[in-house]
Amino acid sequence: MLGVGRRPVGLWHRAWREGGRDALLPMGPGGSSYLSAKQEAELEVLLWAGPMEHGWEDQRGRWRGSAG
Repeated sequence: MLGVGRRPVGLWHRAWREGGRDALLPMGPGGSSYLSAKQEAELEVLLWAGPMEHGWEDQRGRWRGSAG
């Protein structure tokens, strides 16, 4: 959906869970996000829906199991 692997999504999810939307903002030089505004909005919707909504086995802190 976003064209990235599980690891970056896991890192984004953890950052979002611990620091909210502001935690997803770029921290380094350049000041631009890795995601477009549309992708950021899509990611927020996906994260709010939770792992079980997307085929994961449980609602734990780490998204585990198989989505397929």
